[in-house]
Amino acid sequence: MLEEVSKALGYSIINKVEAVRRCSDKLLMLKTLRWAGVKTLEFYSLRNFLDFIKAWLAMKVGGKKLVMRRFDNALIEIVASEKDFVQSLDLFDYATVLEEKRLEWRALVFRGKVFKLMLKEPDDENAFALKQSNCKFRNIKIFETKVIAECEKAAKALGMDLCGVDVCLNK
Repeated sequence: MLEEVSKALGYSIINKVEAVRRCSDKLLMLKTLRWAGVKTLEFYSLRNFLDFIKAWLAMKVGGKKLVMRRFDNALIEIVASEKDFVQSLDLFDYATVLEEKRLEWRALVFRGKVFKLMLKEPDDENAFALKQSNCKFRNIKIFETKVIAECEKAAKALGMDLCGVDVCLNK
């Protein structure tokens, strides 16, 4: 309905409602990206028993730190011990594996093409995981072909006309 009204008034809609909904649900967004073959961080729904066990095993057996998150990103915490993991379950909705020593880019994509690529530079080692405000962005003039292709693939999979896509690679 919104699209029809907008067209009648002479406006065009960027980012359809379904695409925005898909991106607002972080787990659905991550699953959509994975289904489309876009590489994502390891993620676990803490409301799904099997995912809960996988997250616990990644931390307990694999020695990985987990970034515990709420869907609204209002509360984010890094946990590395079984005790912290169990105590934080009621507060968080999903977890991702903390990737340390990585490079991260943000690409701005419009209608399937990257038009700006920036390197994220954290102020401290946990800035990527905890707060975007702890990062500075530096424009990149020479675009990494691999990064661009992954960003364009992600935007297409999500159905977004205009978006920012974050890509991280281990060094």
